[in-house]
Amino acid sequence: MKEEFVFLNREFEFPGPVKDISSLGSGHIHDTFLVTCADKNLSKFVLQKFNQNVFKQPLEVMSNISLVLDHLNQTNQDADFQPLYVIKTRKGDLIHQDSSDTFWRVYNFIDQSDSFDRVTQLDQALGGAKAFGQFFKLLNDVNPSDLYITIPNFHDLGIRFQQLKEAISKDVVGKVNQYKKEVAFALEREQQVAEYTKLIENHLIPTRVTHNDTKINNVLFKKGTTQGVCVVDLDTIMPGLLLYDFGDMGRTFCNNVQEEGKAEDAIFNVDVYQSLCEGFFGTIGIPLSKPEIESLKIGPWWMTFIMGIRFLTDFLSGDVYYKIGYTQQNLDRARNQFNLVADIEKKRDELAGILEASIKKYAY
Repeated sequence: MKEEFVFLNREFEFPGPVKDISSLGSGHIHDTFLVTCADKNLSKFVLQKFNQNVFKQPLEVMSNISLVLDHLNQTNQDADFQPLYVIKTRKGDLIHQDSSDTFWRVYNFIDQSDSFDRVTQLDQALGGAKAFGQFFKLLNDVNPSDLYITIPNFHDLGIRFQQLKEAISKDVVGKVNQYKKEVAFALEREQQVAEYTKLIENHLIPTRVTHNDTKINNVLFKKGTTQGVCVVDLDTIMPGLLLYDFGDMGRTFCNNVQEEGKAEDAIFNVDVYQSLCEGFFGTIGIPLSKPEIESLKIGPWWMTFIMGIRFLTDFLSGDVYYKIGYTQQNLDRARNQFNLVADIEKKRDELAGILEASIKKYAY
C-alpha cells in the first residue's frame, strides 16, 4: 500500500486489511479511490480525499450528508433501494483529518450497480429523473434550515456573472483579448441575467433541501437496468431552489455530448427532456406553486449558462477551481455549455410546453 494510505487500517475499522487501492470515477473536484479489503468477501469501499479549495468546511459538509442519509435510509421503502452510508472512523467521526490537515472520508461501495456519464437512451433519463424525484419526495419534510450552507451563493446567477466580469477586468493570465467571442457571448446576456434573477427574488419560491449536482452519473442504476437505486455525490446538499436541480438535470441529461465534447455537438435533446419531465414530475409528488413552476421553465438555461460562465471564469483566472487535463479544457467546457445555451434559447417555447404538460398530467 502506498505511504499516502497507510493510515486507513489504523483509522477505519474495515472487515479486513486493505488489499488494493485504485482510482475511481471522473469527478472534477475530489480524488476518489476504490478500496478493496483482504477479507473473505473482498469487501469494497469508496475513499475520498477532500478538496478543501472547494469545500472550506468539511465538517459541515459531512454533517449535512449524515443528516440526509439518515433520513433517506429510514424512510425509503423501495425494495430495490441501495442505502449509502458513511463509514465512521474508529473514533466515531464522520471524517478523518490526518497530520497534514488533509480530510478523508469513506463510504460503502454500491455493488451490482451501473453508472452512465451521458444519457444514450430515453429510459436512462426516465430512470435517473425518477431517482431524483424520489430523492426530493423523501426529503420534502426535512427542514432546509437544519442544513449548513456549505458553499454560499453556489448557484447565484447574479454573483457568478459578477465574478466573470471581475475575471475579465483583472485578466490575470492575459487571455481575454484572445477569446473575445466567448467573452462577448456571456456579456451579451447580462440583461437576461438581471431579468431571471429578479424573477426568483420575489420570495414566493420555497427554499428546499437540494442536491445541487443532479448529473446522470450521480445516480447509480441497478446492474443491467435503467432503474435508479441510489443518489450519490452529496457534497453540495444544502438549502436551495428546485430550479437548480431540475435545471441541472436538463443541462446534463439533455446535452447530446458531455461537457468535454465538441461545442458544435452540444445540442439540447428534446426527446430526452420529455422523458426527464415524465420521470421527475411523475415521482416527486410535491405540490408546486405557479411561481415555482415558472422558475423551473428557466432552470435548464440558468444552470447551463451559470456553468458556462463558471468554466470561462476559471479559464480566465488561471484554472484554479476545476481539475483540467490539458491547457484549454475549461475553455472547451465553456464553449460546450454556451452552444447548449444557444440551443435552449431556440427551443424555449417548446421546452416550456413539455414542462407544463407533464406537470398538468400529474396534477401539480
